[in-house]
Amino acid sequence: MEHTQRLVERIIHNLDRQLGALRYEMRIWQEHAQDHLKDHAHQLEEVRLWTEALLPESLDELRSLHGAPAFFEKSYELQALISGVLEVWEYYRDRFELNFGPLTRYQAWISGAEWVAADCYQTAMEHARQLDLEISTPRSTSPLLQLESQGGLPQSVANLRMTSPVTLPRQFAPVPIIVLPANLMANSWGFLALHHEVGHDVMADLGWSDAALAEYGMVVLKPRLAAAGVPPERALHWCGWLSELYADFFALWLVGPAFAGYMLETLALPKVEVQRRSERPSRYPAPFLRIHILLKVLESHKLKGSGSSRTSSKSRADYQKRVQGYLETWKALYDADDALSAAFAGFLEDLQTALPLLLDTPMLKAPFGEKIPFRDLCLYGLSEHDVVTRAAGDWAREPAQGTAVQIAPRLIAGAARFAFEELFTAGAADADPSVRLETLQNTVLEAIQKNKPSLTLKAFDAELGTRSQALAARFREALLEAYTR
Repeated sequence: MEHTQRLVERIIHNLDRQLGALRYEMRIWQEHAQDHLKDHAHQLEEVRLWTEALLPESLDELRSLHGAPAFFEKSYELQALISGVLEVWEYYRDRFELNFGPLTRYQAWISGAEWVAADCYQTAMEHARQLDLEISTPRSTSPLLQLESQGGLPQSVANLRMTSPVTLPRQFAPVPIIVLPANLMANSWGFLALHHEVGHDVMADLGWSDAALAEYGMVVLKPRLAAAGVPPERALHWCGWLSELYADFFALWLVGPAFAGYMLETLALPKVEVQRRSERPSRYPAPFLRIHILLKVLESHKLKGSGSSRTSSKSRADYQKRVQGYLETWKALYDADDALSAAFAGFLEDLQTALPLLLDTPMLKAPFGEKIPFRDLCLYGLSEHDVVTRAAGDWAREPAQGTAVQIAPRLIAGAARFAFEELFTAGAADADPSVRLETLQNTVLEAIQKNKPSLTLKAFDAELGTRSQALAARFREALLEAYTR
């Protein structure tokens, strides 16, 4: 009995020490960080509220179980919870320190990327709110960028722990996390990958998690494809691609053809590699098919907007020209390959049936259960295309001069992409491309800083405490379930 008493006291003392040390570190670090992270104050508050919702204020409940059989089970759960919260806290602490100033060159790229992601996320969520869409896990802040690879980074950055916490799936994170390869930070037109990644977070917040999409695919989409004559094997592939396809579509809704141009270059691989990727199962459509899907969606999209008829006609013509140009480039690369064309002939035929079904996926409106099609979430119209092309033209002609156009960061990435393409046309061959591209890179980052949004979604402020508690409760449930298996 005496040995058991001592063991219980040691367990309580050890847990109390861990709780105290964790709370002390969080308080001291946040006091130190607040002057460095003024732009990220709301994100820090999200993490603080989330952790406070998980950590017990005291161990009185555990002490009350002294001598009861449930004591050791409860102490085990508390240890698992403290360890899980510590891992998550260490991740966010290390990640936030990337934003401590003065910024290095690499940190400036990270900062620019996060402002683009912030604008993508906030614009999409505000639009969803204006449409009265039901938001299942609304967040009041914007994503953080995480590097997937440390290769090529300076030691000061590479030393930071860049692996995501294994205990923190996307749906539990107090601040959304976007994972991208480090090499994408080498240029601002690579920021277009952010539009796709933000699409995943927005879909999850609108109730379309990967699990929900998988269920929708099998229960709703697969029978509809079958009814339209799509063979079962191909229908299964379409259902398996839903998560990545909707993220792609969201990117198109945010920035238009520039995303397709970025993906075309990214997926322009040697034919043997394209063939290899086409033969193995994947959550992504094979590169050959994926570009066709993106361009088909752009072709079918009806640009909306107001303005003079002359400006509208010019923007519409430029939009169609770019889409057609990308399609011709892609066909020149791969359509002559008989093996690829034969392998995907059926899927290309499916586009006429599958895409309308995907784009008409019903998004639930609150509070009366009305629904609107997914395509109505599109934010890219004639005015956005006009702004993007004007900024791109300014930067391509005089990269160092910037642009007089006021432009949102999500669109700046698209304008940077178009300017990058124009710098390699015949008219831009009068100067060293590397010098002009370096100048363009700096100009684009300056434009992002000049037009950066607030990191707070004011419409969701009132829900802050409730949301943090809900996310923390889900994390607690999943963590304890994992520890008790």
